[in-house]
Amino acid sequence: MKLQLQDLEDLAEEVRAAVQAGVPLERSLSSAAAGHGRRLRRFLQRLQVRLQSGESLESIVAGTTGGAGRLLAAAVAAGLKTGRPALMLELLGAYAGDVIELRAGIAQALAYPVAVMSVALLLLAAQALTLRWGLR
Repeated sequence: MKLQLQDLEDLAEEVRAAVQAGVPLERSLSSAAAGHGRRLRRFLQRLQVRLQSGESLESIVAGTTGGAGRLLAAAVAAGLKTGRPALMLELLGAYAGDVIELRAGIAQALAYPVAVMSVALLLLAAQALTLRWGLR
């Protein structure tokens, strides 16, 4: 299943809140799906089923695809090796949030130059048409 950065940010926020409340990580993962998008909800439901069948968290997330899925797998593996998986997921969520903000800032910064270039091209095309057919 392919996760997006927004899914990772939502997941990390839910895990952070659950861990602060003292809920074990596996239970917090299963309850994190409430109130979020369909993609994250389906991923977490499948995760819960596989956890209940005895599969390890690391092996489950290792099969996720896409860039965000690989980030999640790496964060879970690092968290399990250090004994602090919730912290790693929290750091991953902060990273995902930073990347989302950066992308939005880049898109916003590009909007004005693209608009100016579009108007310039329209004016240039109008000028070319005027010269071509001698319109005034």
